[in-house]
Amino acid sequence: MTFLLNFTVINDKLNGSAKGGIMKVYLASKSPRRFELLKSVYDSFEVVTADIDEVISSDYSVEVSVMSLSFQKAVRAMEMIGDIGEEYMVISADTVVYLDGVLTKPVDVNDARNKLKQLSGNQHEVYTGFSVITSDGKYKYTDFESTRVWFKQLSTDEMETYLKTDEPYDKAGGYAIQGKGALFIEKIEGDFYNVVGLPLCKLNKVLMKIEDAYEAKN
Repeated sequence: MTFLLNFTVINDKLNGSAKGGIMKVYLASKSPRRFELLKSVYDSFEVVTADIDEVISSDYSVEVSVMSLSFQKAVRAMEMIGDIGEEYMVISADTVVYLDGVLTKPVDVNDARNKLKQLSGNQHEVYTGFSVITSDGKYKYTDFESTRVWFKQLSTDEMETYLKTDEPYDKAGGYAIQGKGALFIEKIEGDFYNVVGLPLCKLNKVLMKIEDAYEAKN
């Protein structure tokens, strides 16, 4: 795993939202959920699919792992985009569900069923690491957000009905809080959008700081 050792930490408390139009924006994710969430920040951006080996090592904390994976995606996307003759930024993210270990995306219906059984009646954590890199190298930022989620006790019928939908099979942990999986959630503690895949509030603060810096420069 490659870890970001030196990066710019931006933790100023800001109000408002990123404006866009300061520089070109790329989203290094093929997730349709992250695409829709980022549209609430920027009207215009492009998507780059940055495939990496998404391995979570038990040698590192979940927080460090999701930050590392998101940063690797951003770096890979930057390599793919290259020099386009203007400044741009890349935004990336990686989300995992954690309950006595990392619950990955189900590989098949049996795996999805086992994950639902594990989540049923328990609380778990959802971690999303996100990174923002600018093409001039001035900003290399990575951070994470965590949200605690409480699942109700699921009946066999509820699980089997859910397994017949397409929701569990491309989601970390095997459920979608923004879809039919919402019926299983008793409560959450933290950022809802972090569970969906992109912690908008924390990300927006970073984007505003970067935009302000580039506006002042130009």
